[in-house]
Amino acid sequence: MRDFELFFNGHNCREFNLIVSKYPSIPRLNEEYDEVKIEGRNGPLYINKGTYENRKIDIEFKLISKTEEYYTDFEQVEEWLSNIEDNSLIYGRDDRKFTVKKVIIGDLKKELRVCGAFKVTFICDPFMRDIEETNIDIINNSEINNSGDFAIEPIIEITGSGDISIEINNSIEVTFKGIKNKVILNSELMLCLDADGNSILNKMYGDFPTFKQGKNTIVINGSITKATLKFRNLYR
Repeated sequence: MRDFELFFNGHNCREFNLIVSKYPSIPRLNEEYDEVKIEGRNGPLYINKGTYENRKIDIEFKLISKTEEYYTDFEQVEEWLSNIEDNSLIYGRDDRKFTVKKVIIGDLKKELRVCGAFKVTFICDPFMRDIEETNIDIINNSEINNSGDFAIEPIIEITGSGDISIEINNSIEVTFKGIKNKVILNSELMLCLDADGNSILNKMYGDFPTFKQGKNTIVINGSITKATLKFRNLYR
Protein backbone atom coordinates (compact mmCIF):
# COMPACT_ATOMS: atom_id res chain seq x y z
CA MET A 1 0.00 0.00 0.00
CA ARG A 2 1.31 3.45 -0.95
CA ASP A 3 1.77 6.42 1.37
CA PHE A 4 -1.37 8.39 2.23
CA GLU A 5 -3.63 5.43 1.42
CA LEU A 6 -6.02 3.53 3.65
CA PHE A 7 -8.03 0.36 3.01
CA PHE A 8 -11.37 -0.10 4.76
CA ASN A 9 -14.68 -1.84 4.10
CA GLY A 10 -13.35 -3.47 0.96
CA HIS A 11 -12.10 -0.28 -0.72
CA ASN A 12 -9.00 1.88 -0.99
CA CYS A 13 -9.73 5.48 0.01
CA ARG A 14 -8.35 6.71 -3.33
CA GLU A 15 -11.37 5.15 -5.06
CA PHE A 16 -13.36 8.02 -3.51
CA ASN A 17 -10.84 10.76 -4.38
CA LEU A 18 -9.59 10.67 -0.80
CA ILE A 19 -6.08 10.88 0.56
CA VAL A 20 -4.84 10.64 4.14
CA SER A 21 -3.65 14.19 4.74
CA LYS A 22 -1.83 13.58 8.01
CA TYR A 23 -0.20 10.48 9.49
CA PRO A 24 -2.30 9.37 12.48
CA SER A 25 -1.03 8.67 15.95
CA ILE A 26 -1.70 4.97 16.63
CA PRO A 27 -2.45 4.48 20.35
CA ARG A 28 -0.27 1.92 22.08
CA LEU A 29 -1.86 -0.99 23.84
CA ASN A 30 -1.81 -0.85 27.64
CA GLU A 31 -3.38 -3.37 29.98
CA GLU A 32 -6.18 -2.08 32.19
CA TYR A 33 -5.54 -2.09 35.93
CA ASP A 34 -7.10 -1.33 39.30
CA GLU A 35 -5.45 1.00 41.78
CA VAL A 36 -5.87 -0.17 45.36
CA LYS A 37 -4.87 1.93 48.36
CA ILE A 38 -3.92 -0.12 51.41
CA GLU A 39 -3.75 1.44 54.84
CA GLY A 40 -0.22 1.37 56.21
CA ARG A 41 1.35 0.79 52.78
CA ASN A 42 3.42 3.37 50.96
CA GLY A 43 1.87 4.03 47.59
CA PRO A 44 -1.08 2.23 46.01
CA LEU A 45 -1.06 -1.35 44.76
CA TYR A 46 -1.67 -1.88 41.04
CA ILE A 47 -3.50 -5.02 39.93
CA ASN A 48 -3.47 -5.88 36.23
CA LYS A 49 -6.90 -6.93 34.95
CA GLY A 50 -5.85 -8.83 31.83
CA THR A 51 -8.13 -6.69 29.65
CA TYR A 52 -7.52 -3.90 27.16
CA GLU A 53 -9.49 -0.87 26.02
CA ASN A 54 -10.61 -0.27 22.44
CA ARG A 55 -8.29 1.79 20.28
CA LYS A 56 -9.45 5.10 18.83
CA ILE A 57 -7.63 6.00 15.62
CA ASP A 58 -8.19 9.50 14.24
CA ILE A 59 -7.58 9.83 10.50
CA GLU A 60 -7.57 13.19 8.74
CA PHE A 61 -8.66 13.02 5.11
CA LYS A 62 -8.72 15.40 2.19
CA LEU A 63 -11.35 15.04 -0.52
CA ILE A 64 -10.10 16.21 -3.89
CA SER A 65 -12.86 16.38 -6.47
CA LYS A 66 -14.20 18.24 -9.47
CA THR A 67 -16.31 21.24 -8.47
CA GLU A 68 -19.58 19.86 -9.85
CA GLU A 69 -19.01 16.45 -8.20
CA TYR A 70 -17.77 17.65 -4.83
CA TYR A 71 -20.81 16.97 -2.65
CA THR A 72 -21.80 13.85 -4.56
CA ASP A 73 -18.34 12.44 -3.90
CA PHE A 74 -18.63 13.19 -0.19
CA GLU A 75 -21.99 11.42 -0.04
CA GLN A 76 -20.30 8.35 -1.51
CA VAL A 77 -17.62 8.63 1.16
CA GLU A 78 -20.28 8.72 3.88
CA GLU A 79 -21.93 5.65 2.35
CA TRP A 80 -18.59 3.80 2.33
CA LEU A 81 -17.84 4.66 5.96
CA SER A 82 -21.36 4.08 7.30
CA ASN A 83 -22.60 0.89 5.63
CA ILE A 84 -19.94 -1.54 6.81
CA GLU A 85 -19.79 -5.02 5.29
CA ASP A 86 -16.10 -5.62 5.95
CA ASN A 87 -14.79 -4.08 9.18
CA SER A 88 -11.12 -4.59 8.32
CA LEU A 89 -8.97 -1.44 8.51
CA ILE A 90 -5.53 -1.64 6.92
CA TYR A 91 -3.13 1.25 7.34
CA GLY A 92 0.62 1.55 7.56
CA ARG A 93 1.43 -2.11 6.94
CA ASP A 94 0.12 -4.78 4.59
CA ASP A 95 0.29 -7.85 6.84
CA ARG A 96 -1.93 -6.80 9.77
CA LYS A 97 -5.29 -5.16 10.24
CA PHE A 98 -7.46 -3.43 12.82
CA THR A 99 -11.03 -4.60 13.38
CA VAL A 100 -13.40 -1.62 13.41
CA LYS A 101 -16.36 -1.54 15.79
CA LYS A 102 -17.67 1.95 15.07
CA VAL A 103 -16.95 4.88 12.73
CA ILE A 104 -17.50 8.53 13.67
CA ILE A 105 -17.40 11.01 10.78
CA GLY A 106 -16.47 14.62 11.53
CA ASP A 107 -17.64 17.80 9.81
CA LEU A 108 -16.58 18.58 6.26
CA LYS A 109 -14.58 21.77 5.93
CA LYS A 110 -14.35 23.02 2.37
CA GLU A 111 -10.98 24.39 1.39
CA LEU A 112 -10.35 26.23 -1.88
CA ARG A 113 -12.78 25.18 -4.62
CA VAL A 114 -12.29 21.46 -4.98
CA CYS A 115 -10.72 20.32 -1.72
CA GLY A 116 -12.40 19.36 1.56
CA ALA A 117 -10.94 18.31 4.90
CA PHE A 118 -12.57 16.14 7.56
CA LYS A 119 -11.66 13.73 10.35
CA VAL A 120 -12.82 10.17 10.86
CA THR A 121 -12.50 8.32 14.17
CA PHE A 122 -12.24 4.55 13.86
CA ILE A 123 -13.04 2.78 17.14
CA CYS A 124 -11.27 -0.56 16.90
CA ASP A 125 -10.83 -3.80 18.75
CA PRO A 126 -7.72 -3.55 20.97
CA PHE A 127 -5.60 -6.01 18.98
CA MET A 128 -4.13 -5.98 15.52
CA ARG A 129 -4.71 -9.25 13.66
CA ASP A 130 -3.33 -11.18 10.71
CA ILE A 131 -5.05 -10.13 7.50
CA GLU A 132 -5.32 -13.73 6.32
CA GLU A 133 -6.99 -16.30 8.54
CA THR A 134 -5.02 -19.45 9.32
CA ASN A 135 -7.06 -22.55 8.49
CA ILE A 136 -5.62 -25.93 9.54
CA ASP A 137 -6.92 -29.49 9.24
CA ILE A 138 -6.27 -31.23 12.54
CA ILE A 139 -4.75 -34.67 12.02
CA ASN A 140 -3.83 -36.76 15.06
CA ASN A 141 -1.31 -34.70 17.06
CA SER A 142 -1.19 -31.33 15.28
CA GLU A 143 1.18 -28.52 16.21
CA ILE A 144 0.01 -24.92 16.23
CA ASN A 145 2.38 -21.97 16.27
CA ASN A 146 1.05 -18.82 17.92
CA SER A 147 3.49 -16.17 16.68
CA GLY A 148 1.49 -13.25 18.07
CA ASP A 149 1.71 -11.33 21.34
CA PHE A 150 -1.37 -12.78 23.07
CA ALA A 151 -3.22 -16.06 23.52
CA ILE A 152 -5.36 -17.16 20.56
CA GLU A 153 -9.09 -17.84 20.91
CA PRO A 154 -9.78 -20.13 17.94
CA ILE A 155 -12.77 -21.48 16.08
CA ILE A 156 -12.75 -25.29 16.06
CA GLU A 157 -15.15 -27.25 13.83
CA ILE A 158 -15.48 -30.99 14.40
CA THR A 159 -17.50 -33.45 12.33
CA GLY A 160 -18.20 -36.58 14.31
CA SER A 161 -20.55 -38.27 16.76
CA GLY A 162 -20.73 -39.49 20.31
CA ASP A 163 -18.37 -38.28 23.03
CA ILE A 164 -15.52 -36.04 21.86
CA SER A 165 -12.71 -34.34 23.77
CA ILE A 166 -10.17 -31.68 22.86
CA GLU A 167 -6.71 -31.98 24.39
CA ILE A 168 -4.33 -28.99 24.22
CA ASN A 169 -0.72 -29.23 25.37
CA ASN A 170 -1.37 -32.66 26.93
CA SER A 171 -4.29 -31.44 29.01
CA ILE A 172 -7.99 -32.08 28.38
CA GLU A 173 -9.62 -28.66 27.91
CA VAL A 174 -13.19 -29.54 26.96
CA THR A 175 -15.40 -32.57 26.30
CA PHE A 176 -18.70 -32.96 24.45
CA LYS A 177 -21.34 -35.56 25.26
CA GLY A 178 -23.67 -37.10 22.70
CA ILE A 179 -22.69 -35.15 19.60
CA LYS A 180 -24.87 -36.17 16.64
CA ASN A 181 -23.10 -34.69 13.64
CA LYS A 182 -21.05 -31.54 14.13
CA VAL A 183 -19.85 -29.13 16.80
CA ILE A 184 -18.61 -25.58 16.16
CA LEU A 185 -16.68 -24.08 19.06
CA ASN A 186 -15.96 -20.33 18.96
CA SER A 187 -13.72 -19.43 21.88
CA GLU A 188 -13.71 -15.68 21.22
CA LEU A 189 -17.51 -15.38 21.20
CA MET A 190 -17.96 -18.24 23.70
CA LEU A 191 -20.35 -20.12 21.43
CA CYS A 192 -20.88 -23.85 21.08
CA LEU A 193 -23.13 -24.67 18.12
CA ASP A 194 -24.37 -27.62 16.10
CA ALA A 195 -24.47 -27.83 12.29
CA ASP A 196 -27.74 -25.82 12.20
CA GLY A 197 -26.40 -23.00 14.37
CA ASN A 198 -28.25 -24.07 17.51
CA SER A 199 -26.56 -23.73 20.89
CA ILE A 200 -25.38 -27.02 22.44
CA LEU A 201 -23.66 -25.56 25.48
CA ASN A 202 -25.55 -28.14 27.56
CA LYS A 203 -23.40 -30.84 25.90
CA MET A 204 -20.11 -29.04 26.60
CA TYR A 205 -18.01 -29.63 29.72
CA GLY A 206 -14.88 -27.60 30.42
CA ASP A 207 -13.36 -24.35 29.21
CA PHE A 208 -13.22 -22.73 25.80
CA PRO A 209 -9.80 -23.64 24.36
CA THR A 210 -7.00 -21.10 23.89
CA PHE A 211 -3.47 -21.34 22.51
CA LYS A 212 -0.63 -19.73 24.43
CA GLN A 213 2.22 -17.88 22.72
CA GLY A 214 4.66 -20.14 20.91
CA LYS A 215 4.22 -23.83 20.13
CA ASN A 216 1.03 -25.69 21.05
CA THR A 217 -0.27 -29.19 20.39
CA ILE A 218 -3.90 -30.22 19.87
CA VAL A 219 -5.40 -33.70 19.86
CA ILE A 220 -9.08 -34.46 19.29
CA ASN A 221 -10.28 -37.78 20.72
CA GLY A 222 -13.43 -39.62 19.71
CA SER A 223 -15.28 -40.81 16.64
CA ILE A 224 -14.51 -37.97 14.23
CA THR A 225 -14.26 -37.73 10.44
CA LYS A 226 -12.90 -34.18 10.13
CA ALA A 227 -11.65 -31.34 12.33
CA THR A 228 -10.50 -27.86 11.34
CA LEU A 229 -8.99 -24.98 13.27
CA LYS A 230 -9.31 -21.29 12.33
CA PHE A 231 -7.57 -18.34 13.96
CA ARG A 232 -5.71 -15.09 13.48
CA ASN A 233 -2.66 -14.15 15.54
CA LEU A 234 -3.12 -11.12 17.81
CA TYR A 235 -0.56 -8.30 18.08
CA ARG A 236 0.01 -5.13 20.08
